[in-house]
Amino acid sequence: MMGGRIIPVADGAYGVFAMFSFRPGDDAGPPPRPLVRLGRDGTASDTVWEAPAPKFDQVEVTSGNRVMVMMAQQSFAPGFHWARFSDGRFALVDGPEYDIRILGSDGIEQLRIRRDPPARATTPEDEAFERDRLREASVGGNVPGAEQMMEKRLEALTFAEVVPRITGLLVDDQDRLWAGVSVNRPGETDRIDVYAPDGALLGEIRAPEFFPDLLFGEGRVARLTADDLDVQQIVVYQLVEGGSAAD
Repeated sequence: MMGGRIIPVADGAYGVFAMFSFRPGDDAGPPPRPLVRLGRDGTASDTVWEAPAPKFDQVEVTSGNRVMVMMAQQSFAPGFHWARFSDGRFALVDGPEYDIRILGSDGIEQLRIRRDPPARATTPEDEAFERDRLREASVGGNVPGAEQMMEKRLEALTFAEVVPRITGLLVDDQDRLWAGVSVNRPGETDRIDVYAPDGALLGEIRAPEFFPDLLFGEGRVARLTADDLDVQQIVVYQLVEGGSAAD
C-alpha cells in the first residue's frame, strides 16, 4: 500500500510504499520505505530514495485471560518526511538529526541543510509525557477491560534512544521549503524554519500554533482537524508576514 500522502504530477504521482506483516515469534521487521514514482496505471517506475526501515519491537500484552501480540513501532522513531519542489527536486529527512537532503529529480543528492539543535537523548520525562499523551488520546468507551488493556500497552511501550528534531517538510507556492522543528517536547513543532529554493535560510516562525498540513495559493495554509464530535474539518488560514495567522 501507499503510506502517507501522495503528490500528483502530470504523468503520475509520487508516494511511499509501505508493506508489512508478521507472525508471533518472527524476527523479521518491516522493509525499507521507498519513495517511488507511479505511472498513470499505478505501476511503480522509479525509486527516488529508500529510507531505512522503522524500528519495531514485538510486544506481548496480557490483560485477564486475553493475550495480544503485536509489532509496535518505537516511540520517537524517526519519521520519513519529504516534499517536492516545482522543478522536480526533493527535500527529505529520514533520520533523527536536523539534516535535510536536497535531491535532484534523478535522486542524486545536490545539497544538505544542517542546523541546530542536534538530536538529543530520550529522557524519562519524555517517556512519561508520551504515555500521558497517548492515554489522553485513547477512547475506551464502555468496552470491558479497555482501560486496563490500554495501561498494559502503555507499560509495554519502547522508545528510541534519541528524539528526532524534524517534524515535517512542506514546499509552498514560491518553492520555499518549510521545516518543522521540535525543540522541547518530542513530536511538537516549536519552530518553523523557512528556506529559499537554494537552501539559504530566509527566517523562522517562532512558537507556531501548528505545522501546516498543506501550503497553497498566496500565503494560505490548511490544517486538518476534528471537532468535539470527532467530525473531520479543514481549516484554512491566511498568513500575515510579520504577524500571526488569522482565520
